[in-house]
Amino acid sequence: MNNENQWEAISLRYPEGQKVRGRVTQLQPYGCLVELEDGVKGLLHATDLHWTDKTLRPADMLSQGDLVDVMVLRVNTESGAIALGLKQCGENPWEDLAARCPEGSRVRGRVTRIVDYGCFVEIEDRFEGIVYVSEMDWTNTNIHPSNVVQVGDTIEVMVLDVNAHKGSFSLSLKQCHPNPWEQFAETHKKGDRVRGTLSSVSNIGLFVTLEGGVTGLTFYSDSPYENGEEAISHLTEGDDIDAVVLSIDAERERICLGISLPCKDDNR
Repeated sequence: MNNENQWEAISLRYPEGQKVRGRVTQLQPYGCLVELEDGVKGLLHATDLHWTDKTLRPADMLSQGDLVDVMVLRVNTESGAIALGLKQCGENPWEDLAARCPEGSRVRGRVTRIVDYGCFVEIEDRFEGIVYVSEMDWTNTNIHPSNVVQVGDTIEVMVLDVNAHKGSFSLSLKQCHPNPWEQFAETHKKGDRVRGTLSSVSNIGLFVTLEGGVTGLTFYSDSPYENGEEAISHLTEGDDIDAVVLSIDAERERICLGISLPCKDDNR
């Protein structure tokens, strides 16, 4: 029997989802080799050891020579490999979490880790989810997570998604607070005159910070001056700006402004 036919036979003998018993023959940081009863070896990856504790390594739970019950996750007949799972032999607690904490629900948790792209929050002392930096603040998308939370903080977050199969869920910090873009849209309409602060200048126009911290963009092409870019070239960041609301799209977080006369009145 050639190798391809051999693995085809193995895939029939070990269908996906079948529970089998094997002996641990080798431990590595990334997983361990498990020899099944007929001598076929499969890989039990570290991510398939435990449903909620993703820091565990094989040596934390198993020893060489241990007999373990595992589940066949898949058989790759082309590469000649069997993937096994230990956690899949027990109940998946993430399924219960998904039922208790549906999308849109609010929960409290403890910040366990901070990374450049967000922070990890643990709820019920076992389930760890992530708050991406884009879900930390409504108006400051470039803020570093450490400027918002610290390890050990207890915070309220909103559940965005629970993936029971992968054992992960995503959370939002900002959505537990009022949306300033929606608030601006509720209190302003097209044609309203507003005052803001020039926050930055680009090659297409001016970014103006308005009430609530939202940012509006006024294009040079919308300037009432014959040469908009030249006419307002003397403005600097921090200057007060008078403008007219041209459009508001709260869902896309976009406010278009038409620039009015530069405001130099310091008496607000």
